[in-house]
Amino acid sequence: MYFHDFLIHPSFFSLISKAKHSSLPVQILFPKDDDVVEVELGAAFSLKCQARLGIRKQPIAVVTWDVNQMPAEYADEGKIHQEINYFEGQHQEYYGEAILTISNIEHTDLQSSFSCVAMNEMGNTMTTVTLRLKEKSGPNVLMIAGFLVLLMSVAVSVVLYQSFRVDIVLLYRDLFQAYSVKDDGKIYDAYVIYPRSHTSEATFVEYFVYQIMPDILENKCGYTLCIYGRDTYPGEDKANAIEKRIQKSRRLIILLTQQLINCQELNYDQHIALYNALIQNDTKVILLEMEKMGTYENLQESLRYIIKRQGTVKWKEQHTVHPQSSNSKFWKHVRYHMPVTFKSSDSANVG
Repeated sequence: MYFHDFLIHPSFFSLISKAKHSSLPVQILFPKDDDVVEVELGAAFSLKCQARLGIRKQPIAVVTWDVNQMPAEYADEGKIHQEINYFEGQHQEYYGEAILTISNIEHTDLQSSFSCVAMNEMGNTMTTVTLRLKEKSGPNVLMIAGFLVLLMSVAVSVVLYQSFRVDIVLLYRDLFQAYSVKDDGKIYDAYVIYPRSHTSEATFVEYFVYQIMPDILENKCGYTLCIYGRDTYPGEDKANAIEKRIQKSRRLIILLTQQLINCQELNYDQHIALYNALIQNDTKVILLEMEKMGTYENLQESLRYIIKRQGTVKWKEQHTVHPQSSNSKFWKHVRYHMPVTFKSSDSANVG
């Protein structure tokens, strides 16, 4: 136990209370011994010490600060100030509190020791604290790590989405497809435009348009296509029939072949389709590159513009007598560009 020299503390003795009191062993509530307190150079700072001295007002009650084993009053009168208070708390316990204020923290204060001394009739005790320069607040390591993890997660998510966006969109449509009826006034999901052969020989493109495409998009995926020749009636005015059907279609599918490059004039349906897509901006276009086109320089300017804006879906599969899979890369990209198919409430109740 530390015994302090009473002669160097002018406030050691308080008035003896007339009320009955009892002493308890002195207990410093805070600070704890050997505490290290962080401070900033040039800033003002306060140290608080509180001690329990007994029951009711004590005849001997002291709580005070020493700086380098000297009373705070004599440490640096211009820089250090001390305020001392005594009060009763709950259950008539008697407390002393000393607040030491340093107006300007300097480097010398970092080498000093600050001791809180508390005393009553039963004896005295002391706790000592030191000051440490507060580290400059820099970026938190955990915060930086968390930010980097978040940044990497976003980057990976973007890369994955770019790589699998077609599959993601198609999966989302399958999972969250609403049971409703289209109310946009359209009849067809797509109007198909292809270069028609002027010979009696059937071409692969015609086989693709009349056999493969309906099998995949209509039979397996539930789309409704409008194909000239198949979905027009004998005796109809050609120009009027084409224009009405294009206006009633949600998409325009144009098949790109070498024949388009060699064609000097556009077919009427192709002319109307490009007018709707580019001038009226009413219908979205899906370009299917059925043959290796090489450069697009010899295509019509309107087609080159659409290719530059959205690209093409390239046919790379060899035709076989077996039906093509709707889950192949080519058909997934076609379905990605097609409008969302809506299930009817009747079909939802079937089975």
